[in-house]
Amino acid sequence: MIDLGDRFAGCTLFGQFTTVNTCGIPVVLTGAPGDKSAGNCFVVVWDTTGAMTCSTAGVSEAFTCKGVSGWNAFSVNTEASKTFYGCGHDYLVTLHGGRVEGTCVSYYPLATFSLSNRAALRPVVAGRRFDECSTVFRVETLSNTATSSILDAPLTQPTGVFAWATATLRNVLAWVGALSSNCIQQTVTTQTLRLRDNSGAVAAADLTCTATAVHRGSFA
Repeated sequence: MIDLGDRFAGCTLFGQFTTVNTCGIPVVLTGAPGDKSAGNCFVVVWDTTGAMTCSTAGVSEAFTCKGVSGWNAFSVNTEASKTFYGCGHDYLVTLHGGRVEGTCVSYYPLATFSLSNRAALRPVVAGRRFDECSTVFRVETLSNTATSSILDAPLTQPTGVFAWATATLRNVLAWVGALSSNCIQQTVTTQTLRLRDNSGAVAAADLTCTATAVHRGSFA
C-alpha cells in the first residue's frame, strides 16, 4: 500500500499496484475488472474520517496496463464530487471484488491520502511547490516591557531643525513636541521657535505678508 500524501481538494491523484501469486510472480487480476455495472472488480475510495462512507466518483482504473500481467493503475479526480472529497478528510483506496489465482482480494488496500488534513507546512497556492531550503522569516512581537521601554523613554529637546534624510521617529516627535509647547516669537518678517526656557532660539522661519494671506517659510 502506498501513501499519496496530503493534497489540496480538487486535485487528481495517481497510483499503481501489482497483483502477484504466492510465489511473487505478477498475475492477472480476474473478475472482469472495471465493469462496475456488472458488479465486478473495481477500485473504490473510502472516507475514513468519522462514519465510513465510500464512493467511486472520479475513479478511473487500468488493469493489465500495456498488456503487462499484474500491472494495474488507477487515478482519483477529487474534483468529481465536492460533497465526498473535502478538506480535513482522510481517504483509503481499496479494491472491490476481484481474484488472484482463485483467491479473493476484495477490499485489499491500495493507497491512502488526505485533503488538507495532515501536512503541517504546505504552500498557500494549490500546485505551487514548496522549497524546504527557502529562507524562513520569523516575526516576533515585542513584550509589553520592551514596548514600554521604547515608547516611555524621554525625548531630547531639539536644538535645531531635523533633516528628512536622517530623521528618526524620535527626532520628529521631539520637534512636534517643541513646536506645540515651546515659546514662539513672531515679528512682521520672522517666526522663531524658542527653547522651552526661552533661553535661545531653536529655528526660525521667514514670514511674507500680503493683503489677504500670511505665508510662513520652512524653519531653518
